[in-house]
Amino acid sequence: DYASSAILDVLLRCQTDARLSLAQNLVIVGGGSLMVGFKPRLLAELEHGVTHGTRFAELKGLAGKWRIVDCVFGADRTIWAGASIAASVEIEREYWLDRQQFEERNHHNVPDWTNEHVQDAATTTNTNES
Repeated sequence: DYASSAILDVLLRCQTDARLSLAQNLVIVGGGSLMVGFKPRLLAELEHGVTHGTRFAELKGLAGKWRIVDCVFGADRTIWAGASIAASVEIEREYWLDRQQFEERNHHNVPDWTNEHVQDAATTTNTNES
């Protein structure tokens, strides 16, 4: 229930008057979201989270009001479309890292495969072929 708990935790941090709008406009992206049954299970876990137990009791008013918005680009490509839009408009640059900042701060956390040798597809053919 990690995804549902993350959504519910975020909703708890939001202003009370914004919660319903957010709960009714969930955008689920990423290839994992394409797994059969992912969205119905997520909705069921969200519902269970607000109707059982005390951790998310403050969100009980959202019960039965969840809605997942269909992605125009497809769930596996929406995040790339969003990144493309973000890169093409002026937004706060404090959220960006240039290459030097990446190398100074994060290179040990995120592998940079762009500097590694990428094997050509032609060299990966099956050697058992005659």
